Amino acid sequence: MRSLLLTGRRQKGVIMSTGTSKYDVGNGIHRVPTWRIYGYVLNNTATNLYLFMMNFISYFITGWVGMGVVLAGSFSMIMRIWDGVTDPFIGYIVDKTNGKLGKNRPFMIIGNVIL
Repeated sequence: MRSLLLTGRRQKGVIMSTGTSKYDVGNGIHRVPTWRIYGYVLNNTATNLYLFMMNFISYFITGWVGMGVVLAGSFSMIMRIWDGVTDPFIGYIVDKTNGKLGKNRPFMIIGNVIL
């Protein structure tokens, strides 16, 4: 069974890796470059920063400014509705992108730079 996994033969309808990837280190192990791992972590960090800022803004508006909770919640709701309107357009742009870095990675880089 193990030799079938390493040689790239077909087993039960699945084609196994032949080890031709530039990240293949042998024995069926594929190493991800460190810069890709950090890029993935940065994308998650950007999302967490956004959520942290939204929580802080809600606390600031209701606690220090004295605005009502309903009005502060309405601001958040309006922003989420705006996201729902613009997301299909952004999805269309991402689908039409065929760059050297792939479809989604350029937008992840731009988003990390903006945040």
